[in-house]
Amino acid sequence: MKTDWWEKIEDAYHRARDLRGEERARFLDDVCASDAAMRRQIEELLQQDDNPSSLPRDIYVSPLFGDRKAIPITQTRFDENEPHFSFDGKWLAYDSNESGTWQVYVVSFPALDQRCQVSASGGGQPRWRRDGKELYYLAADGKLMAVNITAGLKIDCGPPQILFDTGLRMNPVLDQYAVAPDGQRFLVLKPQEVVPTPLTVVLNWDADIQK
Repeated sequence: MKTDWWEKIEDAYHRARDLRGEERARFLDDVCASDAAMRRQIEELLQQDDNPSSLPRDIYVSPLFGDRKAIPITQTRFDENEPHFSFDGKWLAYDSNESGTWQVYVVSFPALDQRCQVSASGGGQPRWRRDGKELYYLAADGKLMAVNITAGLKIDCGPPQILFDTGLRMNPVLDQYAVAPDGQRFLVLKPQEVVPTPLTVVLNWDADIQK
């Protein structure tokens, strides 16, 4: 992402720190407009300010009515990150290091009474297909995985299937890829290779000029 995008986030974050409740929500509505990624980044920073004792990271939701006070979804001594709702809002995918390594989980919402582990050998950054029947995540070795999801009264997570190798090193707190709603296209954030520019040094150049 461009530097000016992060500069906007930093500026909005510092301005929003002095606001509370409806005033903060209106400010973020105006600043972020339709940029959901920007709003999520700002709200994560504000959440850490408002709840300094909540670290390690937990997951909260904020209702769009009343005082919009954040409600905890996960409160553990482990880190939970990258929460993503299914498009029908009934299931929440996230990653957690509760097992000693980062894994992907799905939990029912808002009851939180059903839960399954999606990843098998480490993973993070879960993303839903629009119909909720498939979940994607980035494995610890950088492979992009797909898991069939059968969700009704209960949820069943199928075995992970390899789609392709991204060549990335998975980071559970970053967004390193995006998926189209139909799951047919992927955008992967690749590190840019820096090719050094050759440097030519000319000695005794003044002598050449005199010739």
